[in-house]
Formats: sequence, C-alpha cells, structure tokens
Amino acid sequence: MIADPCYYCPDEEEPTGGSGGFPGTPLREVIIKSPSSPPSFPPMTFIPRGPSYGGVINPSEYTNPPRGGGGSSGGSTTNPADSPPPSCESFNFTAKKGANWQEALIKNISFKVVLLTPPNHVQITQIINYPQPISFGMPINFNKGNGDVSSGVAATVSARILQLAMDETIAKFGKTEVSELTVRLYFQEKLIKEYRDYTNGGIVNFNSYSNLTATQYKTNPLSSGNCD
Repeated sequence: MIADPCYYCPDEEEPTGGSGGFPGTPLREVIIKSPSSPPSFPPMTFIPRGPSYGGVINPSEYTNPPRGGGGSSGGSTTNPADSPPPSCESFNFTAKKGANWQEALIKNISFKVVLLTPPNHVQITQIINYPQPISFGMPINFNKGNGDVSSGVAATVSARILQLAMDETIAKFGKTEVSELTVRLYFQEKLIKEYRDYTNGGIVNFNSYSNLTATQYKTNPLSSGNCD
C-alpha cells in the first residue's frame, strides 16, 4: 500500500520504501507493510522522524543530503559559493536539571549563497550570517527506541538538520534575484520546521535568552561528522 509518510506512528509498520538519495520535494511516498502490525525497531539510540524524507531515521545511517544550488526555475545544480557542511562539534548539548530536555547554544552560524543583482543579473556571493547565539533544544528521551538521546547523538542529528536547511535554502534561491532578507527568513523558517519534525518537537530559537555558554560554529570539509 502507498502511504503518506507524514509521521511515523505506533500503529504503522516500519517503512521499507527506497531511501537512496533525498527528494527535492517535501513529501515522498513510501511503501509500507500491513498497517495493523506493530512496528519493529532495530537497535538504535535515537529515532527522529520527519515528513521530508519519510519514515524512521537512524542517525548512524543518516547520510548527508546532496549539496546543491540553482533556483527553483532550473539552471545550475551547483552553487559556486557552496559552504562547507556544519560540524557536529559545533553543538555542546547540556541537559536541563530536572527536565527531559537538553540544549545547545551556537554563535556565528553562517553559509553562502550566490544571488543575482537586478537589472544586469550580476552574480554576487551573499553571506547569511547569525552572530547572535542560536539555541537548539530537544527531548532527552522520546519513549521510542532504546535508551536516552546522548549529547553526541543530539549534536550529530542537529548538524545534519542544519545542513539540510542550508542546502534547501541554497537550492531554492541560488542564482535568483531575491534579497538577502528573503533568503534569511526562508532559512529560519525551514530550520525551525525541519528541526521540529525530525526531533519530535525540538526547538530552534534565533532570539535565545539561554544562560548557557555559546560555542563557536564550526564546519567540516566534506560532511557534518559523527559525534555519537
């Protein structure tokens, strides 16, 4: 049966649909087995969920989304100003005492995108920069899978969701005539939504008043790394 993979619910069977690569649209059909059968989870530490890629995601098997660019109207599939992926070492998750919650605070998050200036379509490299600390928070225990979400797993997943939001923003606005503000607002909305979906209610706050010590944003040459 073909099902809409909006969320992975206890009444659904674990999806077995293809997962090679990531789709360019936010929804993807997956093939599932009998919906009446209870789910059977393989051993894992953390099971985030998200409608964009469908199904259950195991951080140990989560591959980095393709890096890309080009506007929504077509054209180049690469971004000449492509930024290196965010490193999971940017995130230092700290558990909140007495609560099922952990949080990390990161400053100077940034990425590059090539935009066109009207009326001559001159290409410029625009840096989208956030010098202020941005907080990332998620539950420690999701009551699914085996055990709590360690700070390392939280860092690994957070870095990959951050990269996803950056890549989707570049893919939508790369080499188009839009303002820096348009790109910035889209990225913020995308990151907040994807983070919430993939971490079962996780929160990204661009105006945080957290008293945690903010860590410096870091990047890796090829991938976000693995901090598990």
